[in-house]
Amino acid sequence: KEMLLPLTEAGNDTIDIVVSCCYIAKADYFLGNEEQAKNWLKKAKKVGAGSPTLHQIISRIQREINCFV
Repeated sequence: KEMLLPLTEAGNDTIDIVVSCCYIAKADYFLGNEEQAKNWLKKAKKVGAGSPTLHQIISRIQREINCFV
């Protein structure tokens, strides 16, 4: 989780931000931090809006952790 955090900041490629947010959400979910997981998924959706490919990645992670925002 710690090594993904820098990739979620502005200045990185959109795909890096979205994928990192998704996997941090997954980590937080399994650590019992469901609200934080939802916040990471919201950020992923906001950054990846308009990209069908990124939408598929986000949707897959949402299904995997049964966490929809």
